[in-house]
Amino acid sequence: MSAIYAIVSPMVQRHQRLFAYAQICLDALCIDLIIYVTGGSTSVFTFLYLLVVVYSSVFVFKRGTLCVAGLCSALFTALLILEFNGTLNPFGPGGGGSGTLTGLQLVQKCAIMVVACFSVALLSGYLSDQERRSKAELVAMEAHLLRVQNLAQIGEMAAGLAHEIKNPLPPCRGRSRF
Repeated sequence: MSAIYAIVSPMVQRHQRLFAYAQICLDALCIDLIIYVTGGSTSVFTFLYLLVVVYSSVFVFKRGTLCVAGLCSALFTALLILEFNGTLNPFGPGGGGSGTLTGLQLVQKCAIMVVACFSVALLSGYLSDQERRSKAELVAMEAHLLRVQNLAQIGEMAAGLAHEIKNPLPPCRGRSRF
């Protein structure tokens, strides 16, 4: 999928943000499918939702990362509810029959995923925003340093010019005194 994203990305330069959201949603749906195929509520791949939340903070702002956390939480909750109702029978170890998940387990697993997704979203969004601010400050400091260097060079030139103008004057004053 990354290869497909890399090929399509230059074609949608005007809509990069929308493309990022589409990419994130597609990845979350693929993770939902992976979890379904590997056992549903017993799958060991539920942590993949957290990876989507983390990498989304690089492409979308903090608010977008919180939306992605909500999406991942909703997808996981929907998968567990469908498994609990017997609508979906997941494959893999532990899957394949209704009644494998009690109501309390359903609530616990959903709550844990919601808390994990939003905690990771807040932390990664905060760190991503800090990184963006640090880059902006660095660019501003580099521009300020360049201005200071230019002013220092102008000052050196002015001092050298003043020295050259001032230096020949004393001998001229001495000769004009007859």
